Amino acid sequence: MYLVTFKFNNIPGSSEYKRREMLKQVEYQFYPTLIKRVERWPMKLSRQRNLPRLIAVPDLPASKHSKKSSARDVKINDGLHVHAIIAMPLTFRHPDGCKLKTLIREKQHHFIGDFTSISHIDVERIEDRPKYVTDYVFKTAKRNPTLLDDVLILANQ
Repeated sequence: MYLVTFKFNNIPGSSEYKRREMLKQVEYQFYPTLIKRVERWPMKLSRQRNLPRLIAVPDLPASKHSKKSSARDVKINDGLHVHAIIAMPLTFRHPDGCKLKTLIREKQHHFIGDFTSISHIDVERIEDRPKYVTDYVFKTAKRNPTLLDDVLILANQ
């Protein structure tokens, strides 16, 4: 399991439009690229159980005393970004489990470029406290329940 944070280049428009566009980039650009790197035959029905599971939620920065958010991060898209929890399966291609952090680092040019508004992907393995991480991912949606409509869940089976 991984906590993934997506930051984006400037997306003009309302906050609602920005949220939709960010989730579209995760769904239609990031996820298809990811599944091709994880499963050799991702469209085969019998292989779809091997695809990563992704839950993504838009998030606004919260004021933190010692966090490393720069003025640039807060200025672009009013600080709006997307958090995701991604579960990586064991597959024939990655029998020991695909290391998402390594995959994103080594294949960054497949995930970030002129073809997407995603500007940065931060990946951290969830080694303990999964409830805390889940609460963190959903914190903005918990404060504003209308954002629950913006939760993106990608899980084939």
